[in-house]
Amino acid sequence: MNIIGVDPGSTTGIAFCTTTGRGGTAEFGVVATEEITGHESVDALYGEGAHLDVKAGAWRWNEYYNALECVAWMQQYGLEDGGVDLVVIEDFILRPAPGRGGASAGRAGISPARIGGYIGLMLELGEYGENGLSVVWQTAAMAKPMNKARMEALGLWVVGSEHKRDAVRHCYVAWGRVSTGGATVKPAVGGSTSKRVASKAAPRKASRTAKGK
Repeated sequence: MNIIGVDPGSTTGIAFCTTTGRGGTAEFGVVATEEITGHESVDALYGEGAHLDVKAGAWRWNEYYNALECVAWMQQYGLEDGGVDLVVIEDFILRPAPGRGGASAGRAGISPARIGGYIGLMLELGEYGENGLSVVWQTAAMAKPMNKARMEALGLWVVGSEHKRDAVRHCYVAWGRVSTGGATVKPAVGGSTSKRVASKAAPRKASRTAKGK
């Protein structure tokens, strides 16, 4: 099974993972991870530094191109021809912010909801389901059992980027849910074998637009 995990936000973490085998011989591998902001696309289209121009509504373009680049990144790993079986996106639930007496303020506070929605819509409009793709949503809490100790023990810890690590967490937990018929799984160290693996093939060239655009 090939799984892509997405942790949407102003900096989106994305991961491509693969699984092989079943039961005690199952293996889970991280092939590639990335951080995506959309800033380079915005600057290329509207001029250097355009992604910073709040008065011009740059935040809207940053979020849109963030999502668009995520789908293009997925296309490198076979999204268009059935090479991806499952995309798991972190679901955004607005909760009171500890110590501030209220929910996250400002546009950035709910950008994960908009970006995640854009990605889900692009995948739906692209009709990737015709190639067998499934899209599922998971809350951040569902991935929390994958703490640093567990990820390190399983060989899944990604150095330097919490966004990438969150994407990997979602992949691993989604794999567990699918394997057990949908139940939320608290991964136990030593249950299955996990490893980091090199990509078996060079990534395919990514298009700049979602399929069907």
